Order: sequence, then structure tokens, then C-alpha cells
Amino acid sequence: MVGDIFRTVVSDAYQVWDWYAAKPIKAGLETYFAFDNLLDSTDSHLKDAQPTFYRTDFGRTFRVGMRWSFRPN
Repeated sequence: MVGDIFRTVVSDAYQVWDWYAAKPIKAGLETYFAFDNLLDSTDSHLKDAQPTFYRTDFGRTFRVGMRWSFRPN
């Protein structure tokens, strides 16, 4: 189309570190815990009044739980 402008926005670089660990307890049962965004890294452009890109930026997340399988390996 004539007159349309297409732009690509490149945001600042940053790193998101995730960490996950699991430990089998007995056949079919394991416990796990995880950190998502361990260092709580955020993109500086999210502080702008109107960010010009589409990306969700979660905060730090911590998960812990147990997983049970009906068919143990």
C-alpha cells in the first residue's frame, strides 16, 4: 500500500535468568521448585508512558510443588 510506514522497534537488551530443580522422592513422585526472572531484570522502556512494543514483562516468580505420575518410569 502506498503511504503506509512499517517500523521495527528494537528495545534495550536485558537478560532473564530462570532456575528450576526437581528431586524424585519415590517412583512416580517428585518435588520441584523454580525461580523465574531470578534477578528481577526489567526492560527500561517499560517505564515510558507509552511503550512502543508488545511484550509482557513479568516480575520475579517463585514456584514450589509436587508432581505425581500415575505411570512411573
